[in-house]
Amino acid sequence: MKRKAHKKIVIGTSLVSGMRYQLARYLNGGCGLRRLEEWIVLNMQHVLDSEDEQVIKMMNEIDGLIICYGQGDFTMEELREKFRSLL
Repeated sequence: MKRKAHKKIVIGTSLVSGMRYQLARYLNGGCGLRRLEEWIVLNMQHVLDSEDEQVIKMMNEIDGLIICYGQGDFTMEELREKFRSLL
């Protein structure tokens, strides 16, 4: 089965908007948690290079929530609710 290529943030678009779009896509069932994680990894360097404190903070928060979920700190529904609060 062929996998779709991951979309990277396009330079010139708002990094925060790009992250919010990916979160909304996940929350609306457009992709799974694994895909969201992969997207974050693919875009992490671009976000760090931007030196935009707001977007770096948001990326770190999303990444941290995924890690905490993976450690069993909260349920999938709690994770989804935390993601909703970032939108």
